[in-house]
This record gives sequence, C-alpha cells and structure tokens, in this order.
Amino acid sequence: MRVATKWASGTGTRALPATITRAAAGLAILVFSTAACVAAEPPPRTSSDGDSGPAPSATPAMTSPPETRPPETTLSTTGSPTTEAAAGSPPTTDSAATTTGPLPGEPSPFGPADGAVLAVVGVDHDDVLNVRDVPAGEIIATLGLLNPYVGLLEVRQAPSGDVLASPDSWADAIVATGRTRALATTTWHELRVAGLTGWSSAAYLAQLGATDDLTGHIIEILGERPQADTLLDLGFIVANTVASDEPPSRIVVSVEPFVFEAIGEMTIDVINLGDDSVLGYRLDIFTDAGDDWMSDNPGPFTLRAVESTVLCYTSRGVTEDGLCR
Repeated sequence: MRVATKWASGTGTRALPATITRAAAGLAILVFSTAACVAAEPPPRTSSDGDSGPAPSATPAMTSPPETRPPETTLSTTGSPTTEAAAGSPPTTDSAATTTGPLPGEPSPFGPADGAVLAVVGVDHDDVLNVRDVPAGEIIATLGLLNPYVGLLEVRQAPSGDVLASPDSWADAIVATGRTRALATTTWHELRVAGLTGWSSAAYLAQLGATDDLTGHIIEILGERPQADTLLDLGFIVANTVASDEPPSRIVVSVEPFVFEAIGEMTIDVINLGDDSVLGYRLDIFTDAGDDWMSDNPGPFTLRAVESTVLCYTSRGVTEDGLCR
C-alpha cells in the first residue's frame, strides 16, 4: 500500500506561471481550435449528486481539444430539470441568507464552518455537480469545471441553463453557510454560489490546501521522466503514483486534456486515500507534446511538470499553512 500522507506538504506557491502562458488564454484556444483540428461535438454533460455513491472513472479515449465554452444548451442532470421546480422552498438569492422551511435528514456537526471556501472535486470533466433547493431536492443550478484558459468554474441556473457566473478563482466562488444535513446514505452542505443559496453533496466538495511542485518526486518514484503515446495515458501514469491501492482511490479527469504550442495540460483528481484528514490531491499535469503537436496524433508526450494541490475534507478544514487539519 502506498502511504498517502507522504504528499501532505507545501508552501502554497505555484511553480510554473511562465511555462503555462496563461496570459495568452483566449488567443491560445482560438489558434489551436482553427489550426489543429475541428473539435468533435462534446458529449452531453450529466450530473453528480452522490445519491448512490460515485462510480470509479473509466479510462476515457483521447479526444480533440475541448471547446472554449460548453454549448449554450440546457445541461442534462440527474433530475432532468426540463420543467419548473416543484412547489416548496424556493431557491434563495440573498448571498447572506440560508434556505428556509423543513429540511430532510438530520443536522450534522461534520461539515464546513460558515464562510469556509469550498471547491468542486472528483467530478469528471463532462459532468456537473448539482445544487439543490434542499438536500436531495429540486435542482436550482449546476457547477462544472472548465478549461483553465477560459475560467475555473461555470455556474448555470436550472432548468434554463443560463450562465450565472464563470469565476477564475476558487476564492469566495463557493462559500459554506455552516449548515450540514445527514440523510440515510448521503451528507449535504448548504452553500452560496453566484447569488444562490442551495445544497450540494458533500462527496464532491473539498477545501483546497497548499500547492506543491512534485515533478522531482514523481520522477524519483518512477525512476525516470515518464513518457506515453497519449496525454491521457501519461496523466494516469502520474496519478497512479499518488493513488492508494487499499482503499482503492478514485482517479477522475476533472479538466479534459488539451494541447497548445507543444505543451499538453490536464487536471486529475485523486480521491479516497484512506487518510483521516487528506481527502486526496488535485494534479495539474504539464507535458511536452513534441514537434507534431498540431497533428491528429501529437504524441508521444513527455512529463514536463506536476503541481499538486491538497484536497481536505470539508469537516476538517485547512490550516494557515495550507495543510489539512
């Protein structure tokens, strides 16, 4: 069994601002979209609640780079919100308020404090996290992760699918109200996001800790700088160095692989390490794609760098040094 806690350290600084060329965000994707290939129509996005427990992510096939913005259509969701929400407690729009009326389940002390900043974790790149009016209630919004060149998070209202916000930082994007409810098989946190107050499954929320450059540590574990035919394959090689065998970790591609100017990038969440304070790690993986990066098969890919952000349980929180409590 790999020891999960060996990764729990950091200074909170990011090591690669120059290598990723984030300043060329919009131009980057526009050039690649027109010069490299015509991206296939992305699959419809589904939704996550944790009602029946998250399923392990299957290894997806490498696809064309993601579009710069998801289609402007109503997202598919577990509750299929094609009609107006049923009568009951209406969604709250006052960012300082909490939902009112009777709530299912029982209050639980195992949740984030009022004002704690939360992040969506363990949700596949073509999936979204539901925000509901009450725990396991009607869907009022969806939260999805975006290509970091475009933004970090996309908040859409349900059932209309209208974009409410696209923040580029987790700071104050999703804030806990301090209320947690325990149902028979799931736990729910009340949160405020984009002017709405609602409830989301605790299984897909975390508090972010410090970020470390783990490139040298990954290479040391593998004995060499890894290389693979596809960016996705290389991502899973890196993720498996962090994942635990028992309990088996969930490895989720939270930001779809994409390539620009011979640099490939993807984000993988490694969840469920069997640690009582560290939920997992978010790995931002950067690679060299080689001279044929504009071709249909731009590999082989060679690891350039890995940044790891600690994911802390919402019930434990984060210290001032960015470590899980």
